[in-house]
This record gives sequence, C-alpha cells and structure tokens, in this order.
Amino acid sequence: MHQAYAVSRATRKPTSLNSQQRSILSAAVQNTSPAFGGIVLWHRLQPVDANGAGEGAERPELVHNQAPANSHEAPVSKRALSDAKVVTTTKMPPSPKQSYSKVTFHTPANLADEAAGMLVASGALGCSLAGMAKPHARAPKTVALEAWFDRITPRELSRLQIMLAGAGMLAPDSRIEAPRRIVDPGWSTMWMKRFGPFRVGRRFLIAPPWHRESQPSRVTIVIEPAQAFGTGHHPTTAGALRALENIAASRKPNSVLDAGTGSGVLAIAMALTGIRDIVAIDIDPIAIENAVVNARLNNVEKSIRFSSIPVTSIRRRFDLIVANILSHTLIELAPHLKRILAPNGRLVLGGFLADETGALLTHYRPLRCVSRKTHRGWTTLVMAKPQ
Repeated sequence: MHQAYAVSRATRKPTSLNSQQRSILSAAVQNTSPAFGGIVLWHRLQPVDANGAGEGAERPELVHNQAPANSHEAPVSKRALSDAKVVTTTKMPPSPKQSYSKVTFHTPANLADEAAGMLVASGALGCSLAGMAKPHARAPKTVALEAWFDRITPRELSRLQIMLAGAGMLAPDSRIEAPRRIVDPGWSTMWMKRFGPFRVGRRFLIAPPWHRESQPSRVTIVIEPAQAFGTGHHPTTAGALRALENIAASRKPNSVLDAGTGSGVLAIAMALTGIRDIVAIDIDPIAIENAVVNARLNNVEKSIRFSSIPVTSIRRRFDLIVANILSHTLIELAPHLKRILAPNGRLVLGGFLADETGALLTHYRPLRCVSRKTHRGWTTLVMAKPQ
C-alpha cells in the first residue's frame, strides 16, 4: 500500500515540529529499534490514586520505552512477557534489583513526546513526566521529563543536551542536574497501579481489565493498554470521544467507520451506545489484534468488523466517520473520506494541533464545520456533509 494512505495510530509521530526539529528527530530515529514510539506504558515513582484523576487531569501522555536486554526488572511490554517460555522449574535465588541513572530535562510541554522519542532513540531506556497536576489545573508550559539510562557519562549527557537544545526542545535557561542513581522500584507492574478508571465526557468511563468499575449514568469501556494508540488519556482520543458522545445523543448514525482504530476505543464506544454497523480499520496488525481483544472485553465483537483495508479501497458510504490520526495523513485522505461520507453525515477529525486547523478546514471543503473544540493544544473538528 502506498505510504501516503497509511492509516494507523499505533505509532504517534510528531506534528508540532519545525523542519529542523523533524530533521533531527528523523536522524535519531534511524538509529533505534522499530519499537520506537509505539509502546504506550507509563512509569512513575510516585503512587497515584487508584481511582484515577477526573476528566481534565494532567497525565503523562505517550511514554517511549525500550526494555533493557539484561534486566528482568525493567519495563517490558505485555506482548514480550506473553511470548516468554519457562525453561526450568528450579527455584532460583532472587536477583539483585537493577539500578539506573535518571536525568531530568526541562522541556516545553507541547514537545515532551518528541523529546522523549529523541532520548529513547539516543539510548534512553524510557522516559516519564515527573509530577501530576491536579484535575482542571491549567496546563504547564514547561514539564520535567525524566529519562532513564543503564549508565550515562558526562560526555554523553552533554551530547544529549546539545542535541535537544539544537532542536529547541529545552526550556529557556533550564539547567540539567547531574544524573541520579535510582534502584528499580518494580516498574514491570507499577504502571498498572497508575492506570485506573477515569471519566471522559458526560457518559464514558474508561477502565483497565484489572480494575473494572461502573458508575451511575456512565458507560464503562474496558481497554487493555498495549502498543496501539488510544487509551483515552491523550487529548486527541478524549476529544474524539466527546464529539462522538454528542453526535450519538442528538442523531444516532446507522453506520460508522473508525479510520485508524488503534486500540479500538472509539469504535467500541459507538458499539456500546447501540450502533451495530461499525467498520474499524488500521494498517498495523498489532493494533488490529489489540482492538479485537478490547472488543471482546466489552462484548461488542459482533458489532465491529476489523480490517486492514485502506481507505482508498472503500466504496460504501457511512453516516459517521471518525479519523483521529495525523494532520498530514488527514490531508492526504481528505478526498477519500469526503467521498465515502454519506449525505447529511458527520466526520470527526482529530490528532492535530490547534495551529494546523486552518489547513484541515481548507482541504475538507465543501464540508461544513459544525463543531470545533480545543483541549490542551489539540483540536477536534466535527464536519457535516450537505444532503
């Protein structure tokens, strides 16, 4: 399939970079593993409320990580754990806990994901955002991005500082302290404590399988965090869910297309509102596998057809289309999404920054914009097609 029409949310690539920043990040990524930017796990030293913060809370977004090759204590993906084989039944003495070097970089909040990607591409084992803002607190302009290394020399740290500064990813007048040696507190399971139920919009409650919860007047969506993008934490996913919630409440569609389904959370949300004709597509086979698992966890697998078919090959029309992907992909797909949107249908667009909205609106003419919402710098549009 032509790369221009790849529809996937399994790997989030930067949309807020200038040409110089993109060039630096691209060069860094070429030297890292294919897993870069795709594992959605969160690691933090501070315990968090098991019930999760309410809607609007500042939470770490995409956290990039690579599993160290020689450690059983460091963060690893569930996929890797499930593929492991037991080779002996002999009880072995516990291994001493691994220790790591932690370096804190102060970076503009809107570039934290990209800075984390560059650090992982340059050898960091993982990155996390330090601290947790209170619900409904104003989003900070600068965040503390913690990067973890097996070991890092002063020369290597200086190289990283020059690289980030050259890409405009260090806050003005920020000082980088000497690395701190940290003993692993048990990251392989700690991230599960951080992922608790949380509310999105007026109707939805997203919860992991190990902490299912129900609340009056809310629909619970069970999502298994994995490589596929879309746990509901990121403003793009939350914005799309709110838009879908409003559409379903006012004019429930008969047919839905989720283009770039990722974890399947948006398609599952629509199925749980009673829609039975839903198609969810993604070019990433791992995303499809994760989405199928999540559909089964919510008992809606019969309402959703998952496929890797490209948008360009779809011939039927849909009353509602949601595409929460990247801005350049949305622009490339504009003629195809407009073509398969039924008359009087609605198109939900997300995955782009507020300053990219004008370009999106231009490419989606003559569709009419009926809703435009921006949350923490990310915009969600609802477009309508004339009858």
